[in-house]
Amino acid sequence: MATRMMASIALLIAFIAQNLTALPVQQPKTYSELPPKWEAQRIAQVGWDATDDETGYDVLHYNIEIRFDPSDESVSGHVDMLFASTEATLTQVAMHLESNMDIDNLEVDGTPATYTHSYPDNLTIDLPQAMNLGDSATVSIDYHGFPLGGGGLGALSFSEHMGVPIISSLSEPEGARLWWPCKDIPSEKSTARMVWTVPGQFFATGNGLLQSVISPEPGWRSYEWLENYPITSYLIAVTATNFAYWQDWYVTTSGDSLPLDYYIYPEDSALSLVDFADLPDVIAFFASVFGEYPFMDEKYGHAAFPFGGAMEHQTLTSYGASLITGTNAYHWIMVHELSHQWWGDLVTCGTWMDIWLNEGFAVYCDALWIEYDEGWQAFQNRMNYFKNSYFQSEQGWQGRFPIYDPEYMWGGTVYEKGGWIMHMIRYVLGEEDFWDFFLEWRDRYAFDAAVTADLQQTLEDVSGEDLDWFFDEWVYMAGYPEYEWGWQSTPYGADSSIVDVSITQVQSMLNQTPLVFTMPVEIGVTTTVGEEVHTLWNNQREQNFSFMVAGTPTDVEFDPDNWILKTAEETGYVFVPTQPTLPGYRGPVLGLGPNPANPNTQITYILPTPQQVTLSIYNLMGQKVATLVDGMQPAGLTQINWDGGSQASGIYLVRLETPTERITRKLTILK
Repeated sequence: MATRMMASIALLIAFIAQNLTALPVQQPKTYSELPPKWEAQRIAQVGWDATDDETGYDVLHYNIEIRFDPSDESVSGHVDMLFASTEATLTQVAMHLESNMDIDNLEVDGTPATYTHSYPDNLTIDLPQAMNLGDSATVSIDYHGFPLGGGGLGALSFSEHMGVPIISSLSEPEGARLWWPCKDIPSEKSTARMVWTVPGQFFATGNGLLQSVISPEPGWRSYEWLENYPITSYLIAVTATNFAYWQDWYVTTSGDSLPLDYYIYPEDSALSLVDFADLPDVIAFFASVFGEYPFMDEKYGHAAFPFGGAMEHQTLTSYGASLITGTNAYHWIMVHELSHQWWGDLVTCGTWMDIWLNEGFAVYCDALWIEYDEGWQAFQNRMNYFKNSYFQSEQGWQGRFPIYDPEYMWGGTVYEKGGWIMHMIRYVLGEEDFWDFFLEWRDRYAFDAAVTADLQQTLEDVSGEDLDWFFDEWVYMAGYPEYEWGWQSTPYGADSSIVDVSITQVQSMLNQTPLVFTMPVEIGVTTTVGEEVHTLWNNQREQNFSFMVAGTPTDVEFDPDNWILKTAEETGYVFVPTQPTLPGYRGPVLGLGPNPANPNTQITYILPTPQQVTLSIYNLMGQKVATLVDGMQPAGLTQINWDGGSQASGIYLVRLETPTERITRKLTILK
């Protein structure tokens, strides 16, 4: 790999940076404040089924050669598309190219072919000879024109920085067809060779690795890039201007190295050294939980472009120049875009109806990095920020709609609510299954595409649970639960109490909002002898619950660890006649003390009847660090002393599981 990288480095612009002192991270903003990407308003006009590819062929490789002329904002190009038939008899090939682009020549395997090029972007090619299943051929197209959709909001843009022209692209979702002919659907992936020809004073970036730089004629340079990993059309990108260049490295735990390339406006190059300083650390974190960086044989990095946000182009994120401040103010965007290399590029949403699989995952990755880097409370603060941003988005002009097949692809529902859905999946599955899911998701769909139904199936396979109840309400319907709740307690015996809890959901059923959101709801109880958490299965509009606790309750909290996207108002206990309380019911009780532990604590649990019990301790990465009980246990009180001296200081989860209930308590170890 070192030889390969030295060869690539020799083709790049040299840059020597000054020493800077890093500035503190500022309060992050949120996704709803970023400008929207080029909105997919025309998806319904594409003449293909929204969920199934019925074109009858698979793309195997693109050869894309384009000359970009900023003097008149035009392009002229040659594209070869190698494809294979997936039908017994294939007589036509359907592609995309905006109708304002002019086709100069079109051939199939060197033979001229007839075609229809119609508004808005449909290109249908008649094959000179019918193809059989598995046969391959190459469509070759020469074309030119003036791409639509510029201005830095999508497709291809001709702009300036400090009076210097810059050429850049942002093709998500359906902008690739505006500047080059392709099969422009997110599930279609292939390898690609790109040759970008630009004015000679510019450097042109691309996906994958740089292969060569030549001067085809005076005043022009051609940059040849090769992407050997499968890539979809909207992730193929170009940026070209008078970049300054610098490089960093990420080194894996096994000692392999990945170049981190930065193409920055010269006026911002020194500032970028601060903003991207800890990128290797963030890559290392994601690699530790999601598996190694997916494109290790190539590169990662950033190229500045004239946009108020960023775009996760495969192996090289396009990063808004205005975000480079030297203050780390937009560090969260760097983290978000990096996570897309796994969730969006390695595994891509299969249709634009499933865009939340890209964006919801990446929003939650933003929060996961904060949890890892700054701790649980900072993570909770970030999740609350997402919640409030989503609520504001719903109350604004976009309104309320389901996250699947969304009315608007860029906003609080797809982004922040998507992140919250991942958070609730973590809660429902538990730490171990949640982290196992990511590795399974990667194994199943690496370098491929997946849809929401695939997500549900993978989660069910990993957890062994039926999750229809969750997806039906949270994904395929809209909104969130609005709870009103209350509690009361009565003594039970000499040293226990019965706690009665009422839960009422009061959300309106407008805009596809469910009457009831079925969820396990944790109730935290502080008593005279400690703290307990009980999980209640709330699946009715009005519902009463009762459970036993040790000691006398002094305080009760609803969803104390903030696992549910919701509003919750304590309004007092309400008795539901159709669901009487069960004062004779005695569930298991779990207590800890002292908490925090330094490092010893006593774990106490009470069982109403003899039953199977598992008592385990997990760290916040979902790794089991101890199993204290695993088997049949007698009724009554059991006390176990646990020495946490072998564990690092931090927060751990103590989990008591029986055949009918699971109780989790947080334990803090301070040494």
